[in-house]
Amino acid sequence: MEPFRKWVRVGLLSILLNFIGIASSISVDLSSANFRYKYDPECEVRIQHQLEFAAEMYQVHFKIILKEDSITDYTFEVFTQAGYIDNSAEAASGEAISPNSRKGNTHFFSHQFPDDSSLNLIVLAVSNPDLEQPYYYDIPIGIIVNFQPPGFLLSKNGALLYEEFVQENDSIAADKTVWAYQYPDIFPAALPPIAEPTTVPENLQIQSVRQMNRGLKIENDKFYFIQSDTVSFSGRTVIGAPQFYPRLAKIENVVEPLIYISTKSEFDQVVNSADLKKGFDAFWLNVVGSKTKAAQMIRYFFRQVAFSNQYFTNYKQGWKTDMGMVFIIFGVPDLVKRTAATETWYYNDGLNESSTVFTFHKIKNIFTPHHYELERSDAIKQAWFQQVNRWRKGRI
Repeated sequence: MEPFRKWVRVGLLSILLNFIGIASSISVDLSSANFRYKYDPECEVRIQHQLEFAAEMYQVHFKIILKEDSITDYTFEVFTQAGYIDNSAEAASGEAISPNSRKGNTHFFSHQFPDDSSLNLIVLAVSNPDLEQPYYYDIPIGIIVNFQPPGFLLSKNGALLYEEFVQENDSIAADKTVWAYQYPDIFPAALPPIAEPTTVPENLQIQSVRQMNRGLKIENDKFYFIQSDTVSFSGRTVIGAPQFYPRLAKIENVVEPLIYISTKSEFDQVVNSADLKKGFDAFWLNVVGSKTKAAQMIRYFFRQVAFSNQYFTNYKQGWKTDMGMVFIIFGVPDLVKRTAATETWYYNDGLNESSTVFTFHKIKNIFTPHHYELERSDAIKQAWFQQVNRWRKGRI
């Protein structure tokens, strides 16, 4: 009888686990998810995507980079649902997907589904047995996104282009005839949280229009809005970035982010120096006071700049965005909450267990579905100046 009892126990456990899996996969409630891992360089999973909408079908391509080469312990599910909280009886259940291809520890997935007016969010859930909660990657569609995704895919060197940037002199191509509108990159750095936000300049003028039949070589200090249908608002933006981007290498690029931790007179002194490199070094030595400490702070500061470029580049370099600015100065948030209209970052202060809170509002923008502006207020003035002062004292 023992083998029979063992079989019954295993069978019941399997049925129970299957039932729990089905019940929990009706929809994903993202209201309780902490999205901080999206901006954590140490996270074991990094996800990118490219989305296409054509012939009433969505086609989403995922690029998943894992810290480890093996994906044996990972499972992947795609959900399509009405929003960040979807308790409706019609909520879609998760669909398991497997990689189409692999290159080292990078895995590629594709998923296709028809347009449905009740669906406004795609969610990829990446799980393994050690996680209390899956890594969720959300892609807004339908009524909670600015405009419909483009009807084409972009590639670089024969591979899909998942980034929003291309280094100067690289070429991109599309899988159908498209038009590329070239604009100058004339955007200034974000203003501090205590100042009014900057907007797209009213004098932003198209410099050229090109039909991309055989590819397009990208120029530095330009950005390109690419469309297959020029009478629609659908398109994709790619910026021309300097060599080595998302890192900044040329001294004329490197000095610009100092605006976030310098006074106006200090910044003017650096950019007007006869020798930019000497002016740059002198700034750090003057504010930190030690060559060794200054070298450490320079490495860490520009590590933050590179990650902000990686995470937040849209129609301008990531370090110039509101999110990029806050990320550079404060680092990875302790808690990130997302809704269809906002993203809120919480930084916990270990001294008094309070939080500094930054709320970003999604703003409709033809160039990107990811344009967020910081809600500026006097409430965060003290925290901002304290954190900048830590940078200047070398205490980060």
